[in-house]
Amino acid sequence: MKGFQKQTIDKNDYKYVIDKKNRRGYVTIDNKIMDGIYIVLQDSVLYEELHIKDGFLHGPYYYFNSEGNITLEATYYHSYRDGFEKIYYKNGTIRSEKEFKRGKPTGTEYRYDETGTLVQKEIVEDGITYKHQYYQGKHTGTEYLKTIQGESFLIFLKYDNLGNIKLILGKQEPVNSSEFYVFAPNFDVIEVVNPNLDPETAQYYFSMLQDF
Repeated sequence: MKGFQKQTIDKNDYKYVIDKKNRRGYVTIDNKIMDGIYIVLQDSVLYEELHIKDGFLHGPYYYFNSEGNITLEATYYHSYRDGFEKIYYKNGTIRSEKEFKRGKPTGTEYRYDETGTLVQKEIVEDGITYKHQYYQGKHTGTEYLKTIQGESFLIFLKYDNLGNIKLILGKQEPVNSSEFYVFAPNFDVIEVVNPNLDPETAQYYFSMLQDF
């Protein structure tokens, strides 16, 4: 924040209180409202960096691991998470990133492995959350909720190397049985499989889901 000097404090020098009436959030140990940029140490090791306005997070926020490396960075607007949130692996590569608007997630969430390769992309469209899976840069599957003939199903789509759907499985929601459904591309039921009664068929379909 422009005009504010950074202050170094210990993790035990402040606390967070919920006091909406008096607009208090972060306060010092003697209950003074915090205002400014704070470098927080724990056992003399970098722990957090807080940008606070009138007791509430406003601006960048950083959280560090025991080695002093950033594990989370985010942006706040008057105590609401606003902007991109990034979480990091120990090696410094991004583990996940997603965007917030006034405290609510929006847009797409990306998740990566430790090499920085995309492994999952989560998108919300028309109130439905789609979780897209990737392997070595290829789109391998999608998971989402779908209503079929008045019933709710958790759907699993599996793609081949060309990106074509090769398998559609579904389980009724809420899940109250181990059986699952095999669907045609138009979502007509091809087969209902109970793993307890037919483990070989169940294993065949499970292996197709895991096949890259």
